[in-house]
Amino acid sequence: MGPFPGQHFHGRVLPAGADYQILRSAELTELDARYAVVLDDGAMVYVHNAALRFGAVEDIAKLNKGDAVDPALIYFRCSPRFSTASVQWARLNHTIMVGTGRRRPGSVEIDVFTVS
Repeated sequence: MGPFPGQHFHGRVLPAGADYQILRSAELTELDARYAVVLDDGAMVYVHNAALRFGAVEDIAKLNKGDAVDPALIYFRCSPRFSTASVQWARLNHTIMVGTGRRRPGSVEIDVFTVS
């Protein structure tokens, strides 16, 4: 469903998967996204990403309507888990990662970092 750029690998999100949102309050959303990515070398990677998004009521309302909101006003953190059968990318199976996200009109951008 879009590009999947990265410092160490590149690919695209496939048009399948699910994205669940639990609205805990007008300020807090719990997210659970599950999808597949095909890397540029053909490797398939399954992603399960759990996240929290928190912000002022008016800013979250704008996001929910699809309006642009300055990412600095929204706390959006995640913990993606990756699974793959690819030997080349096997390290993804046993690496803990965390990320920061930004909700844009029409897309979500996530920067992912390895916990060492």
